[in-house]
Amino acid sequence: MTSLNKKNLVIIGATGFVGRRFCQYLLDQSYYEKCNLIFTARNIKKLSQIFPQKDEDQRFQVVNLDTLDERQVRDSLKNADIVANFVGPFDLYAEKVVAFCAKNGIHYFDITGEFHFIKKMKSLYQKDATETGSCLIPFSGFDSIPSEVATYKSISKFRDQFKKDPTKVEHLFKMKGGFNGGTIASAMNFGKQVSFKDVLDDHYLLKGASKKVKKLPKPKYFNHQKLWGIPFFMEPVNSKIVFQGLYQKGEEQLFENLLYSEHMNIHKSFGKLSHTVSNHFFNIFNLSLGSKAGQALMKPFLPSPGEGPSEKSVNSGFFDLITIASDNECFVETRLKGAGDPGNKVTVNCMLSILDCFLQEDNHPTGFCSPYFAFEHKLIENLKNHEINFQE
Repeated sequence: MTSLNKKNLVIIGATGFVGRRFCQYLLDQSYYEKCNLIFTARNIKKLSQIFPQKDEDQRFQVVNLDTLDERQVRDSLKNADIVANFVGPFDLYAEKVVAFCAKNGIHYFDITGEFHFIKKMKSLYQKDATETGSCLIPFSGFDSIPSEVATYKSISKFRDQFKKDPTKVEHLFKMKGGFNGGTIASAMNFGKQVSFKDVLDDHYLLKGASKKVKKLPKPKYFNHQKLWGIPFFMEPVNSKIVFQGLYQKGEEQLFENLLYSEHMNIHKSFGKLSHTVSNHFFNIFNLSLGSKAGQALMKPFLPSPGEGPSEKSVNSGFFDLITIASDNECFVETRLKGAGDPGNKVTVNCMLSILDCFLQEDNHPTGFCSPYFAFEHKLIENLKNHEINFQE
């Protein structure tokens, strides 16, 4: 039973590996006291088995929703205030949902990293969203909230200390986690849709902006941390969100001139050779995901949609992000840490933090927004409540 005094939150993909974890967290953390919960999935039988209801259970509703069925999208979302979407590949399954939200003033957020899809959605539905008051925030999971909030934190710290802008922001990730089937499926579809030039263009999401195409990154030694890092495989996604946010905030000089990079340390005791070999491995893996032959070869060894790491692995994972903002003379360092598998538990906690922002206030920017641009310091405060903290 819904309450007219609370906002309606519709979760799309409640049976997926990340979606069902998000729904379970909503129940465990009593979000039904803050909003009306509507769990949806294409397979209503499976949904009812994962989240069985007793007659007296009024914490949530279950609804059948195939996102490719325009009538079901309309019927399921017509009373929604906020929509959280976990169904990927988003390029294949999300357009009707995004379009309905944009045209009907419904706030929307998701976990996609498919920047080619979001560029298409912006070109089609940005005008609708600004006219109806819809705030749409893709990239609201581990892709790309930690990278964006750490970038702004480091820039702010550099400005406070040196009264000028940095010319460079570098991220060094240390992390432990695994992949789920939904992420693999999205990556396989993504690899077939995006050109190499688009991957390297930091300004890709901004229509009419000058291109900022980087050279292919290489392993790097971080002198102050005494650690090596290989190019982080999520940089092509995260960098685009960072630069979209800079553009939306009117940071013209940083948008045009900032040098941005992300690396990942494999192990603190590993040196240049180990990181070079690891970099070649990841390059081969990524290229294989984009080819039919590579996908066919790897598919038997990868998780299927709905599958993912064990509960023990999800809870024992972590990320530790060191961010360095610098110019030729000065530098500052910030550190952001998150508990749990980045692609699963951290992603859910990022989504919960965005949800908190939507529930706490009604005055949001409209159209497609980067997460930090939409909520700024409120987002950082909410991340603290979900095990993602800056180390002061």
